[in-house]
Amino acid sequence: MMKNRLFIGSLGGFLILLLGGVFIANISCKKKSTNPVNSCLNQLCPAIAIALPSVHFQILDKTTGYNLIYGPQAKFSLSQIKFTHLINGKLDTNVFKTGDTATKSIAFSTLTNHRTDTILMNIPGYSQDTFLFNTANLGSTCCPLIGLVSVNYNGNSFCNPCSYSFIGSISK
Repeated sequence: MMKNRLFIGSLGGFLILLLGGVFIANISCKKKSTNPVNSCLNQLCPAIAIALPSVHFQILDKTTGYNLIYGPQAKFSLSQIKFTHLINGKLDTNVFKTGDTATKSIAFSTLTNHRTDTILMNIPGYSQDTFLFNTANLGSTCCPLIGLVSVNYNGNSFCNPCSYSFIGSISK
């Protein structure tokens, strides 16, 4: 009697292992989803610092070449320079502006909403200027990383390609 129980117990354990193996094999052999969201669920993205696309530049006097924001010939303070982000034709004031006294430059950045974003700059006494941010996914489908590819200023190329170390100049 003991031998029969041992045999049935061993056979039962074997059957459970066999059915478990068939179940696992069935799951792993199913067709992979072509939906990019589903295919990204188990992918780990690398930990990276996120930096908003930004532009660094100096504003120089057209005739003298003096910096109009920094230095003894400054005509304007950083607080007088106003930036506005246009989103689908509507004004959005979420533009982040900073000054860098070491390089005597201004930097501004914004959360980009489209592949091309429009930023307007207003300086007292001058006509409005337009920056176009051209961005692209520099990462992958599963791990997107929006990066600044090029910037146009008043219809002309300002930087292409753009890097975070680039400091341009604008003459007024």
